[in-house]
Amino acid sequence: MALAVRAVKLRKVYSDGTVGNDEVTLEIKEGEFFSLLGPNEAGKTTFVRMVTTELLPTSGELTVLGYNVLEDPTPIRERIGVVPQGGFPVFGHVYYFTRLKGLSKGEAREKTLKALDELDLKEYRNRPVASLQAG
Repeated sequence: MALAVRAVKLRKVYSDGTVGNDEVTLEIKEGEFFSLLGPNEAGKTTFVRMVTTELLPTSGELTVLGYNVLEDPTPIRERIGVVPQGGFPVFGHVYYFTRLKGLSKGEAREKTLKALDELDLKEYRNRPVASLQAG
């Protein structure tokens, strides 16, 4: 069976020196159910952000659906979806997905603000998505 995700000695060190992941090695097969569990600050979100190509690893190897996250992130972004937890504010939710599509931080911010304006959501930009209701 083909691999959906393959990480070998995957490491992420942030600019302030914080280690987000320290030599994570794992394989997740296509079609396999997988849970990533751990305490707060264990690096779960960092790992997911690297798999989605939102963050780049500092070292190690990471392939998603056979594509290397450093060499070929576009096909990964086109083939996977992420549903973040509802704690994101409205702005952060839209911004997150624009970044996943490969926009720079500046472009993502500009497009997010434009979308919120066009949808009359500017006044809700800092409210958690989960606090909004339809209707």
